[in-house]
Amino acid sequence: RLEAGQERREAVLEAGRTLAVPLLTATLTTILAFAPIPLAVGGAGEYTLSLGQVIIIVLLSSWFLAMFSTTTLCYWFMKVKPKAGGASAANAAELYQGRFYRWYRRGLVALLRLRMVAIGATVAALVLAGFALRFVTQEFFPASDRNQLLVYFDLPAGTHIEKTTAEINRLSSWLSDKKANPEVANTIAYVGSGGPRFVLSLAPLDPDPHVAFLLVSTKSNKQVPAMIDRLRRRLADRFPEVSGRVKEMWLGPTETGLLEIRIAGPDSKVLVKKAERLEVALRAIPGMLDIRQDWENHILKVQVVVDQARARRSGVTSQEVANSLSAYLDGTSITDYREGDKTIPLVLRGLESERRLLTVLRNISVYSAQTGKNVPLEQIADFRTAWTLSRIKRFNQERTITVSGKHQFLKAGQLLDRLKPALEGLNLPSGYRWEIGGELEKSKEAQANLFANMPICFALIVILLVWQFKSFRRPAIILLTIPLTFIGAIIGLLVMNAVFGFMVILGFLALAGIIINNGIVLIDRIDNEREAGKEPYDAIVSACLARLRPILMTTLTTILGLLPLLVSIDPLFYGLATVIAFGLGVGTIFTLGIVPVLYAMMFGVKNPARASTAAATA
Repeated sequence: RLEAGQERREAVLEAGRTLAVPLLTATLTTILAFAPIPLAVGGAGEYTLSLGQVIIIVLLSSWFLAMFSTTTLCYWFMKVKPKAGGASAANAAELYQGRFYRWYRRGLVALLRLRMVAIGATVAALVLAGFALRFVTQEFFPASDRNQLLVYFDLPAGTHIEKTTAEINRLSSWLSDKKANPEVANTIAYVGSGGPRFVLSLAPLDPDPHVAFLLVSTKSNKQVPAMIDRLRRRLADRFPEVSGRVKEMWLGPTETGLLEIRIAGPDSKVLVKKAERLEVALRAIPGMLDIRQDWENHILKVQVVVDQARARRSGVTSQEVANSLSAYLDGTSITDYREGDKTIPLVLRGLESERRLLTVLRNISVYSAQTGKNVPLEQIADFRTAWTLSRIKRFNQERTITVSGKHQFLKAGQLLDRLKPALEGLNLPSGYRWEIGGELEKSKEAQANLFANMPICFALIVILLVWQFKSFRRPAIILLTIPLTFIGAIIGLLVMNAVFGFMVILGFLALAGIIINNGIVLIDRIDNEREAGKEPYDAIVSACLARLRPILMTTLTTILGLLPLLVSIDPLFYGLATVIAFGLGVGTIFTLGIVPVLYAMMFGVKNPARASTAAATA
């Protein structure tokens, strides 16, 4: 407008009035495309909450700055000398006579002439992209790039905590040896528990005397893979009775690549038997790691069966028996000793040499509050020994045993495909079932939570577009451009070797919101050209030429802003950046070609005569 010779103030005001509502509509539609991210519940929603919030705030701020700051700066600094002849059509036409504009005009005219061919080619490209998606590796969340690794140290159930402490000290001493492990910066161990939850995605272990957790920090994150291999070999060679799991950190709410199969039913023996069969099937797959089931091993227990008749005659209750056994074996605090500002509990407990002898249990004295006398335990109880499961876990109040494992190279979905024959061959009796857990279950839940609000957001986008254009056909054209971005996005995933995960889905949502902007400003310009008195065909061509440079500049600046994530191969945002960059690049090309074709088809715009076309393209 400035080049056409109008006054700067009038040009800025007119541009602001013309673009304020379309840009606001484009901003709001992009926000609605992002809205499912902060609205999602669950672990993945909590993990990505801030991403959606920041983007929504930035979009609103950018619209405000575009309407006020950008226009003000244009008024101050864009001083263009008016051309001779004023704002004539001839001077305006000179803006689009460059070589690139001529190429685009020829291509656009060809697409408008061969409309059905263009639509057919686009549909074929969409079908091929959908087929190519089968070859993209799927993963919920990627592994972390932290310079830390995790060691889960499990001794057989029933092991005393002192034995666990001795073994973990032995491993920690080896890790602290600078000659053997020069990469290790520091280590910290937690015996009997999993320590604090120092990152959102890490769930600590349940407390148990036979478990320990070790956090190892290396000097660089590039040293983590080699350190993991060395630790696995050390555990296998020097700690044969330890079930050790060495893992790298992960991003997202669950461990990357972990496959869990839950088997539920009423009978513990049947569940254990089926779980063992499943473990054998997992071990038969080369490259498997960390195969385990969460009911652990059987342990020898001494059952003290109180004879209630004899106990009543002696004036002893079952609670008093339990209190006496707990005090003798575990100890009970009887008072506190204070020394300055310190309080030291005094614990009453049996001698260690006697606690290790099962025969001593028979002579434990049980104090009766009713009679005020001590009664030998063997006088009121019988003793039995039995091998029982260390623990029986439940899921949704139902006995459930969980078999888990991961592969060195395969993703969780690929590992499940390998395991499907074994799962189908379990032949579970009536009342038993198996279900998938781990990464695949969390991914399914996260996607369900993400898409739960999608229908509402999509409906609001449609309402907003209909309100903006006061038409149904124009919003339909804009919405039909969204699938065009999938073509470039899938090409990008294959070319850049990126995995399809939760962050990639967020990238598709962002891509849909961005590509809608292009459609809005393009159709709005076509309508403006028609309102100015141009023929529909000429309005389509001139509007596309006028919006070519702004749309391409927006696309290029967005792609350039994503380059740091692509070049650095950021572990979390690499797939998202790939989808947006390639999807936006290819989608913009389709938008500049297919949107005018769809507009011409839906509004019955006829092509001019061949002679006119030849004159226009000359």
